[in-house]
Amino acid sequence: MGERFDDDIGGVDHRLDVKERTVLRRKRQSIHREYPAMSVILSVALLCVLHPAHADHFAGAHYDAQADELVVSLHYLGTNPDHEFTVKWGKCRSLASNLEVAQLSGVLADSQWNDAARDPYTKTVRIGLAGMPCRPAQVTLRSAPRYTLTISVPAAPSRTP
Repeated sequence: MGERFDDDIGGVDHRLDVKERTVLRRKRQSIHREYPAMSVILSVALLCVLHPAHADHFAGAHYDAQADELVVSLHYLGTNPDHEFTVKWGKCRSLASNLEVAQLSGVLADSQWNDAARDPYTKTVRIGLAGMPCRPAQVTLRSAPRYTLTISVPAAPSRTP
């Protein structure tokens, strides 16, 4: 037998001699040459399975002063319209340009984040601001890795007895 290689993967000893490795490499190259379209299709399918698409993104938002809420419209893909969205607030930070206004991030989480992305839906979510840790603030909402939306939220309304 020829020279042996020791590939220790997960504690299992996988040893192939040079001749076996050469045969396997040639078979792999032959498949890619004979069926190039199939290779591309399988590669794309594998990428889709390993990297699911993030479908939640913002259609728009505004502050509703009368209800003291953020009103956020979202587009998302799923199998049903019953997705629920909640916000997890981050820490308050001071804006360098205006010490009276805070900067705050919130992550908008989808209750059915792993739902199959089949049909498009739009949902309007009303986010009560009673649990918001600082005001006035520039609020940046995040949904999925690349989608953000920034909105100004004024100081909390004064409560009259």
